Amino acid sequence: MRDVAIFIPAQYVSPAPVPFMVIQDGDEQLTSFKTDVVMENLIAQGRLPVMAAVFVHNPDNFGPERSLEYDCLDADYETFGPGRAAPRGAAPPPGAGADRRS
Repeated sequence: MRDVAIFIPAQYVSPAPVPFMVIQDGDEQLTSFKTDVVMENLIAQGRLPVMAAVFVHNPDNFGPERSLEYDCLDADYETFGPGRAAPRGAAPPPGAGADRRS
């Protein structure tokens, strides 16, 4: 099980369905790259459709298990998003910003 942060843009209107992206290395994407801020700005400019994001945190970001997870495109990797991250991100609570879930 992984911690995730769920980003819901300010433009989201509940209860409309919203597409979402699953983004790996969530901690780094949020702290180093401010991906949630970039998404919010692009959505506000009309350059990106309104969409949510599920930032999946990697507790062992640079450890030995990283390549076992990220460097293989087998059935386990293929089902990771739909099987583990999507249910948590598919029906996020209304609101804006990144919301930490565990």
